[in-house]
Order: sequence, then C-alpha cells, then structure tokens
Amino acid sequence: RITDRVWAEKFVEGQIFMRSLTEFGAWEAVQRYTKDELNNSFRGDLREGTVKVVANPDDDNFFSTFPEELKMGIKHAAILDVGDIQYFNILCLCCIDYMPELRQFISPSKRMKEFGDTAVIIKDMNEFLLRLMKGIEKIGKKVCLLMEKVEYYSFDETKILNPLFNKKQDHEYQNELRIA
Repeated sequence: RITDRVWAEKFVEGQIFMRSLTEFGAWEAVQRYTKDELNNSFRGDLREGTVKVVANPDDDNFFSTFPEELKMGIKHAAILDVGDIQYFNILCLCCIDYMPELRQFISPSKRMKEFGDTAVIIKDMNEFLLRLMKGIEKIGKKVCLLMEKVEYYSFDETKILNPLFNKKQDHEYQNELRIA
C-alpha cells in the first residue's frame, strides 16, 4: 500500500480506510460540477464504474440508433453503472509482481510516488486477509468481500467490463489489486 506516512502508520496499526467507488469516478464529479470546472478531486478515473466500452457506435444497440452525423463525432464511449456498485467501498493496493524466470520482483512505477511518501509491504497476504475478515466480523454486519487484480482496458474493441475490477489503460502503471 502506498500512501502518506500518517495513513501508512494507521494501516500498520490495523485501521483500514476504504473509499466508496463513487469518490473515484464521474458520479461524484458530476455532483460537484460548476460552470467553471468538472474535475475529479481524488486522483481518480472519471471512467470508474464502466460496465461497457464502445469502440464503434455501430457495435452498440443504443449508439447505433443515433443519426450518422452524430455517430461520426463519437470516437468511443464508456457506459457507467449507475446502480449500487458506485457505493461499494474499495481498498486499493499496488501489486509487486515476481518473475520466477528472472528470480526477481518487478519494481513499481516511479509514478506511484504520487500516492504518498510511504509504502507498507504486505508479506503474508493470507494473514492480512484473515485479520481483515476478523475486523469485519467485529462490525457485526453481513458483508460481501471481493478481491481481484485490476485488468486494464483500451477502447480498441467494444467489450463488457467488471465495474469494480477494470480501469482504463492509462492507469496500468498502478498494477492494482482491489478489495471491495
């Protein structure tokens, strides 16, 4: 986990802060829209929550009905989930992959420094997940816990996506594992 030192210390102490997906994506940005600006205030991706990318308007039932002159202006489209998925809390972790053939770890991108000045290395993921589950049990509410490595997409082809575990290719440097 790469974050500022104050949050890293809290993380090591067992405090885990998760943000809802809505804080990273366009839903929140649209709500904050003013005449002067539309921007995402938290290093996010306005395409968070994308359930489908459309490379060509004729590949999609909705966009294919548009007039030709309007379709000509559409380079690509991202269709966002507007249901409950936006309220899923997520914990983002940077993966450090191991290449057995080289017997070495792949260093994270230097761009990860944008997320903070401190890295917390989780050496035993099973232990971390057990502690996380015990912490959730203490809350006393039933929850669903999902975990998966994020897959990155481009707009080269029309495809259906998992809104929790897909991000635009621009963010591939993050090599992210998400817990939702």
